[in-house]
Amino acid sequence: MADDFKLAMRKSIDFQKLIKPTLERALQGGLITVEGNTIDETAKLLDTLAGIDLWFVNKERGMRGIASRIQYSKNWRTFTIRLERDTGTKTEYEKRKYAIDNNYLYPVITYQAYLCENGGIGIAYTKDIIDYIDKGLAFIRHTNDEQEGQASFYVIKWDDFKAEGYPFKELSA
Repeated sequence: MADDFKLAMRKSIDFQKLIKPTLERALQGGLITVEGNTIDETAKLLDTLAGIDLWFVNKERGMRGIASRIQYSKNWRTFTIRLERDTGTKTEYEKRKYAIDNNYLYPVITYQAYLCENGGIGIAYTKDIIDYIDKGLAFIRHTNDEQEGQASFYVIKWDDFKAEGYPFKELSA
C-alpha cells in the first residue's frame, strides 16, 4: 500500500514537471488533471467511469479528455491497454470499447509515457487504438507470475501502429 502511494506521488510529480509541459506544447493547449481527484464527485466519475485522467483545453478549439499511462523501467514504444484482470473488474479495453460503440464519454486522446533513459511519449486517438485491437493487430501479454494483481494487456507497437496508417505523434520525454 505504501509503495502504491509512493508510485502515485512520483507519477504526479513527474507528470507536472516532465510530461505536462511537453504535452501542452505539442497539443497547443492547457491540461487540467482529473485523475486522483477524490474530492470532486464529477472528477471522480470522469476518472472511474469515462477513463479521463486529464482535460485538454484549447480556448479556440474546445476540450478533449485524455487517458494517461506512465511507466519507468524501459521505453517499450508501445501502448498497453488492459484486457483482463484477475479480479474480473472491468478493464480499460471493455470501458473504452463500450463507450465508443454506444456514444458514451471516453478519452479522445491516449498517451503513454516512458520516463527512463531514451524515454518517449506516444500520442494517439483512443478510438484508433481500439480499432487496431479490434482488427486483431495487437498482441497480448500477461503480467509476470510474481506480480500482485495479475492482468493481461493488449500491446500495440508504435511503429506497427504508424505503419497501418493511424495518426500518431511521438515526443521525447
